Amino acid sequence: MFYISIGIVILANVLYHTAQKSVAPDAHPLVATIVAYFVAIVICVLAFPLFPIQNTLQEEFRRINWSSYALALSIVGVELGYLLVYRSGWDVSIGSVVANVAIAIMLIPIGIWIFKESVSWTTIAGVALCLVGVALIAAKK
Repeated sequence: MFYISIGIVILANVLYHTAQKSVAPDAHPLVATIVAYFVAIVICVLAFPLFPIQNTLQEEFRRINWSSYALALSIVGVELGYLLVYRSGWDVSIGSVVANVAIAIMLIPIGIWIFKESVSWTTIAGVALCLVGVALIAAKK
């Protein structure tokens, strides 16, 4: 499951950015997002047999905490943000790299302080290489 899960994330993100860059330029950004989430809800309902619940649906809803609401806020921000990024002229190959490097860097202190993760020198070196990569991408423009 370790490699399958990251494979799903990678493939879904490739589809995500391709679809987000392809949203009709005259479509209202919030209407496009509403349609996407309506279809996502239908997919989730249809996928229930793949991930059966162990308790009643009511019990599962009781287990929801603040993070589901924060996730909803962040999802709308990501959707609207990337749509506006691509509409404002960012290339799909550059906008996602710049955003993901910045996100990764911002998540390092969060991982350390909140989740008690450790950071190795190889991680720091990797971040430095990512920053060099972003600088090279920016220099190309």
